[in-house]
Amino acid sequence: MLKKGSDMIQKLKLLLLLPTLILSLGFFIPHVSLAAGSDAGSTFGNGCVNKTEQECLSHNKFIADVRTVVNIASGLVGVIVVGMVILGGIQYSLARDNSNEIGAAQKRIANALIALVLYMLIFGFLQWLIPGGLFA
Repeated sequence: MLKKGSDMIQKLKLLLLLPTLILSLGFFIPHVSLAAGSDAGSTFGNGCVNKTEQECLSHNKFIADVRTVVNIASGLVGVIVVGMVILGGIQYSLARDNSNEIGAAQKRIANALIALVLYMLIFGFLQWLIPGGLFA
């Protein structure tokens, strides 16, 4: 019975990871300009007239706020992941021959790295989703 439940958890993880991985491909594919092929007199929908897409996006309050939130979240995720890896390393070194504590330390480190990878995939999705990307 334990084997069957473990297989179901693995399938569920794969089911959740694959769409995230596919959607995050926008991080690796260059962003296609919304204004490609348009003339300089076009309007981008937020009142920008006779400006390039990057000029309009640089003055968009919503995009600036999203970039700020994502930058703060990235910093927090980085600090938390590094802290969890350090804590797991300390826990691992203090475990000695106790297999339960060694397993707990390895699980803490693995979970921290999984969280980092998932955040990178979410960040890639946001890079694809936000016009001009987060680093425009």
